[in-house]
Amino acid sequence: MEATFAEGGLKGFCSLTVTGNWRLIFRYDEGTSTASDIDLMDYH
Repeated sequence: MEATFAEGGLKGFCSLTVTGNWRLIFRYDEGTSTASDIDLMDYH
């Protein structure tokens, strides 16, 4: 599974497709290898 960088209103977040229309979005800090501001959203 590979994260992609979100665009538009979610700029600054990474995104992972979970299933169907559902995506896990989060901010990722490469320096500390931590995720924050995690949310599961239906993007349609």
